[in-house]
Amino acid sequence: MRATKSRTTSFLVAAGAAFVVSALIGAPTAGANPASASTTINDLKSEGYIVHINWVSGYNTQQLDDCWVTGVNIPGDTPESRTTAYVDVSCPNNLY
Repeated sequence: MRATKSRTTSFLVAAGAAFVVSALIGAPTAGANPASASTTINDLKSEGYIVHINWVSGYNTQQLDDCWVTGVNIPGDTPESRTTAYVDVSCPNNLY
């Protein structure tokens, strides 16, 4: 009985953390258009983050307005150590 309660608690904590993280980074909901990479990057910069782009797919020569964010990672153990944001960006393979 105790193991089940522990697993349930762990799941609820993980689900709650995922919700908070998605709310903080403005993750789109299902069916919504993802924010352009430039919007997300500019928002993070305006909040004071140093932003590094991880090019996940597509051509990194595309305009960031044509690309979308697939993930944001802001590592650090304390709020003071969270100064750099790593943004995963995907771009189209071609524009027509």
